[in-house]
Amino acid sequence: MSFTATNSSHRSISNLFSLEQNTSPLHDAVISQDLPSLRQLLTSNSYDIDVLDECGRTPLIYSIFVGSFVCFELLLQSGSNIYILDFDSKSPLHWACQLGRLRIVKYLISKGCDIYQKDSDCRTALHHATVQHLPKLLSMILKNYDQSLIDQPDSLGMSALHWSAYYNNSEACRMLIRNRSIPSSVDNEGRTPIHLCAGNDDCSSIKVFLEFAGQTILNLQDSQGCTLLHHIVAIQNVSLLSTITNPQNSSWLMNLNLDSKDLQHRTPLHWAFALGSSVIAGILISRGADWKVIDDNGYLPLHYAIERNFIDCIDCYFTFDFTDDLEDNNGRTCLMLSCQLGHHESTRAILERRISGVNGFSDKNGMSALHFASIGGNINCLKLLLQYGALVDMQDNHLRTSLSYACEYGYAFIVEYLINSGGLIDLPSIDGRLPIHYAALTNSCSTIAFLISKGNQLNTPDQMGRIPLHYACTLDNVELITMLGFAQINSQDLSGFTPLHWAVMHENIHTIKILVENDAKINVMDYSMQRRTPLDLSLFIEDREIYSFLRYLGCVTGIEIQTLAVIEIQRFWRHISRQRQKNLRITSPEKPVQKSRVQPSLRSIDSSLTNDVHKTNCDEKYFPNLEIHPQTTSQTGISISKSVDLQRVTLFHRKTEAALIIQLFWRKYLRNKQLKSLHKVEHTTKQSERLFEYFNRKREMAALTIQLAWRQFLRKKLLNIQIIKRKKLFQWSPGCLAIRQRLLIEQLYSQQFHPFYYTPSSISRADRPSFIKYIPSPAALSFNFAINQYCRVTDCHF
Repeated sequence: MSFTATNSSHRSISNLFSLEQNTSPLHDAVISQDLPSLRQLLTSNSYDIDVLDECGRTPLIYSIFVGSFVCFELLLQSGSNIYILDFDSKSPLHWACQLGRLRIVKYLISKGCDIYQKDSDCRTALHHATVQHLPKLLSMILKNYDQSLIDQPDSLGMSALHWSAYYNNSEACRMLIRNRSIPSSVDNEGRTPIHLCAGNDDCSSIKVFLEFAGQTILNLQDSQGCTLLHHIVAIQNVSLLSTITNPQNSSWLMNLNLDSKDLQHRTPLHWAFALGSSVIAGILISRGADWKVIDDNGYLPLHYAIERNFIDCIDCYFTFDFTDDLEDNNGRTCLMLSCQLGHHESTRAILERRISGVNGFSDKNGMSALHFASIGGNINCLKLLLQYGALVDMQDNHLRTSLSYACEYGYAFIVEYLINSGGLIDLPSIDGRLPIHYAALTNSCSTIAFLISKGNQLNTPDQMGRIPLHYACTLDNVELITMLGFAQINSQDLSGFTPLHWAVMHENIHTIKILVENDAKINVMDYSMQRRTPLDLSLFIEDREIYSFLRYLGCVTGIEIQTLAVIEIQRFWRHISRQRQKNLRITSPEKPVQKSRVQPSLRSIDSSLTNDVHKTNCDEKYFPNLEIHPQTTSQTGISISKSVDLQRVTLFHRKTEAALIIQLFWRKYLRNKQLKSLHKVEHTTKQSERLFEYFNRKREMAALTIQLAWRQFLRKKLLNIQIIKRKKLFQWSPGCLAIRQRLLIEQLYSQQFHPFYYTPSSISRADRPSFIKYIPSPAALSFNFAINQYCRVTDCHF
């Protein structure tokens, strides 16, 4: 809401001459009112009488400036033009009305000057006449003015009544309203004339509007929803506000809405606190304005004063014995807002006058004023709160203390002050995180160093199983990771991620290198269905540098590890079966062994390693303490042992067969997976090729159809032309041909025959048809032309 455009609309008359340059001697003579020099210049005819200065103003306009009717008459007698306009399209009548030159205005109107003529700002003489408090001047204009055009707006949408209200010309307002001017007319910003009375020193113009329009006009709103009271508060017009809210004017105060709201639901009291005007705020509160109204931002009037740190408004608020315990839409009190913004003086003013305790209120998230001071990093407000008894370990709805917020935002000086004031470093939040977990996320080495010096445990996991090292690996800070140490460098969280996983996931190559240098395992798989290793994650994020580095270190993918596991399982069971067969051969005579149901083609992947060296290595690797039981002497024991061994042999044969079948189907699965991807690609390529051929065929057919139709059209046009030519060439009827033949016969036999009744018309050359220039060349009639002319419906752009 600004009145800058209105204030700059009329320039000060006292500065008119100081702004002009390059004036002629005629202009100088008029300015100095030197009549002898002016007469001498006019009689000498050395200068044009209507010479212009750099603003396009003639000496006649300058005579209006100085108010010299003698110079004005002298210039008119010498033939000066009264209809000439300056560069602002202002006529002499405009300047005379604006400056209040009654005799000149009367003379110009009598000479037929147009009172409806507009200047560059679309203002007529009526608009300019409202500047001066001269009822006679306005009556001269209104006497000849059409009442239907009395509210004609200028470029700002303001009528003459708007300008009368702006200049506090009460008599002009009364005269215009009596001449059917509408008091509720609006300008381009939706303001009525009474809104422009907000800058006046008295309420004389307001009384005129109340006299003619009633009490309801006081609460009219502009396009922003602001009433007269909003405008008065915005301009900070204390005298006018005191007058219209005076209890003695009971009729006004009864109809004046002190709590009217704009489009953002802000009352005049909101405006007063937002502008820092304690005097206006005191007047409004003393007159009964509601100080509990909440606007669209969820702010009370006091919130605006605290947000802008207006101490006078805060003192004014508390002089009426109000409390600051009112909350906004988010449940925040004024003390919380002041602590969050770091306004030390406002915080002190609220704490000195606070009725309830410091720990009595919290917002919707359970956060107290101490939490907001920690989030904002405001150490002075935090010290004040602790001095007034704030609980240093007070927790919000997420069980977080102010110390955890200070660690999260990296305020090391606040962390140090809170811990020295008795803050606990081992209070977990609702998700099990300690303050050191939050400090590891902020890249604050100083905070981590201070927490470590106070004995904070570095390897305490949260509810997700993550230690501070997991969080630190998301940042590429080698110094921070070194401070946290590498005692549990291979610890896995609940998702199976190690610190190396997190470093790869966030593409921190320096962190990866420092972890590998400190013996981090590079082939640890997570707990997902894909069993991803750090190499799998590097493929997922498509980082070539990290992938090459991990491959160089020998890192493998999860699928490769699963394949190796299948091989090792099969090798283990084959070793067990061979060992059992060896035991049977030692303890019993040789018997024919039943053939295995495994097909001969199912060979193990390690069949080439079934030599003695491999068997010895397997024995040492898997079964170092395996012993061979000697043969017993009792026949009963021998038979029992043989039956048991035969059962074991069959069982081991079945397990071996099952291992081979598992290996076979695993390989088939991998091959089929690759073949399916290849078949899918081939299928899509073949399908695209078929579609391409199909659309090409369609295109060719359409092109041929277009070409045939075009040629048929041209043939018809040429045929019509030839018919016209034939008619022009064969204009001789059979009768005419007979007469011509008789003439030739008479000429041959020397007999004259004069056919007076026939005069043959001359045959004119056939005109070239107008459309022939649009016929394409023979090259354009080719197949390529038809192809280029064709376009599918899907290719058209409408």
